[in-house]
Amino acid sequence: MTYLRYTPPLGEYFMKIDQTIAEFFREAAEKATIEYVYLGLGYSAVLLSDGRCGIAYTPKSTEGNCMVYKDEDSFEKERASKLLSCIDDKNPLKRSMAIALVNALYQEQALLIDRDKPSLHNNMNLEPGAQVAMIGYFAPIIQNLKRVDIEVRAFDYSKTHESEEDFYRWAIDSCDALILTAT
Repeated sequence: MTYLRYTPPLGEYFMKIDQTIAEFFREAAEKATIEYVYLGLGYSAVLLSDGRCGIAYTPKSTEGNCMVYKDEDSFEKERASKLLSCIDDKNPLKRSMAIALVNALYQEQALLIDRDKPSLHNNMNLEPGAQVAMIGYFAPIIQNLKRVDIEVRAFDYSKTHESEEDFYRWAIDSCDALILTAT
């Protein structure tokens, strides 16, 4: 028997990750209202009306300058689901705001973390030998996971020598967990 393996273009990998995140948080976003959106020089934040807050990296322009948000939609005082739908938007500032929203929505799950298992690998149910993909290099997490024999491959534009396409193909096909950072 012959098996053919479809290798989609890189954009489809991003879409799959984005769609998975959006679907996971869709119900929570439909119930939440955005109070404020803050676009900062390094980080952006989304504050929900119930007090939960999330942050994400604010991207710079290709020239390294600050980006200006020119869209008329501020997302403030609106259902969070509207901003969540921007997680795969072409506008990098909208994507950053959507990621900050996801981080705010995640707080409900974060509160369920077993405080009696104070390590990340235990909370993620990772065993030695597991493979973890990380988007955004975060050295303390990498060191802690490697200490318990968990392989971590991180992709960060400023630190990675591996091609973006190779990393995402490996992450989709082989990793046991994905960690997204705000770096």
